[in-house]
Amino acid sequence: MWFLVFCALKTIIYGNAKHFWILSLRIDRVLLMAKNFVAIAYKRGILQNHADQDIRASNAKRSITHCYISWKMLNSPVKKVRLIRALWQLRIVDRVSKNVLLSTVLLEVNDAYGQRHLVRALLDNGSQPNAISESLCQQLHLPRKKVNILIVGVDGIESSANHEVRAKVQSRVTNYSAEMDFLVLRKVACDTPSHEVPVQKWNIPASYPLADPHFCTPGRIDMIIGAGYFYSLLCDGRYSLPNKGVLVESVFGWIMTGDIPAISSDAVRCNVVAVRPTIEEQLERFWKIEELQ
Repeated sequence: MWFLVFCALKTIIYGNAKHFWILSLRIDRVLLMAKNFVAIAYKRGILQNHADQDIRASNAKRSITHCYISWKMLNSPVKKVRLIRALWQLRIVDRVSKNVLLSTVLLEVNDAYGQRHLVRALLDNGSQPNAISESLCQQLHLPRKKVNILIVGVDGIESSANHEVRAKVQSRVTNYSAEMDFLVLRKVACDTPSHEVPVQKWNIPASYPLADPHFCTPGRIDMIIGAGYFYSLLCDGRYSLPNKGVLVESVFGWIMTGDIPAISSDAVRCNVVAVRPTIEEQLERFWKIEELQ
């Protein structure tokens, strides 16, 4: 691929007839690759006309489709370079646009008066603390406890939590329930998934009650249940769908997760969260040790 690019560029810059001849001999192979890439892209949905489709895929579609239809449209080295560039862009899009469904569940949470509310939560073994959104906390009228906790996210980005609440979490499909502590954050996660996932032909067995019946539709996440509970919430059942992720049994129902067909997106979700002790907590711990000594 890069050999062709080199030949084409050298032809443009230096007018080297030898390299132009070499490139011309290989252009049939490039055109065949173009057709194959376009066919694969359409099959995988990369080049569908969605309003939010990846601009690189869109450019690749226009460039490749325009170029491979007619040999006459490739009558200059410049157009050949554009074709090769478009092919390379499409290869990149196909490689990086793999998506993973995160483990979302629909559960019930009791408010301060004992009333149950349906809440969409994310099970995240990359998070040390549990977290609840400020808006849900206000809706539930849960009593708060003051804390001063520093939260460290991806790339060392820091934020803080000033309140903590305790909430009773219950399953919709089993008799599981537990009281958990949650840090109150303005927003716990982005809408998940980032794009609508076409699942009409997935043939998910009706005998598997889904933990999140709306796993394929972008929606708000108001809770994160972290690593402290994550593995205890999972059961033994697994059911793989060919090239469409895997169903994992949990106390909240069957979670749809894993790799899925590509969805064009420039955003990648990563919810790793760690708690770092504050200076006040470190000083308090120091004085306690001093007193014991």
